[in-house]
Amino acid sequence: LSDMTHALGLTMTDCLTWTPDGEKAFVDLKRALISAPALGLPDMTKGFTLTVDDRHGFYSAVLLQAHGDRFKPVAYYSQCLTSVARGLPVCLCAVAAAAAAVMASAPLVCYHPLMVLVPHAVASILLQSKTSYFSPTSTPHYHYILLSLPHVTIEQCKVLNPATLLPTEDEGEPHDCTAA
Repeated sequence: LSDMTHALGLTMTDCLTWTPDGEKAFVDLKRALISAPALGLPDMTKGFTLTVDDRHGFYSAVLLQAHGDRFKPVAYYSQCLTSVARGLPVCLCAVAAAAAAVMASAPLVCYHPLMVLVPHAVASILLQSKTSYFSPTSTPHYHYILLSLPHVTIEQCKVLNPATLLPTEDEGEPHDCTAA
């Protein structure tokens, strides 16, 4: 379905031309959504794990909880980043995305332990880097949300992040996040 809209660069007001593949994908998606619950109910006796990724000016996040030896999704979040955040380098955009995802999940998490998994060294960026990209007000904002809240822990996710789904060919280049 995303190929029908994103690949063509369509906006919300443009007409969408349905293809047979698009119709099949839409029917399969509807079937998957009604066949079994995609999201589990949160267990407020357990902590949460939030996986976050950002691409093309949007962040996506999956809030998970341990369910046996696996993780079960409890909530999905996706939102357009601010125009300022969209203009940041990739690693710094990850900081803005992580902060936005933590804020979006706050009503459900309710100060329970929250492990935030991001594909970049967000904590190192905030602790070590002196970047001129962040405004004087955004640096303390990100620092407070991601490093000062006692229930939030940030870790760099080295494996495929559920919020990432599948990487594209132009992403995933090895780099040093603190060099941004």
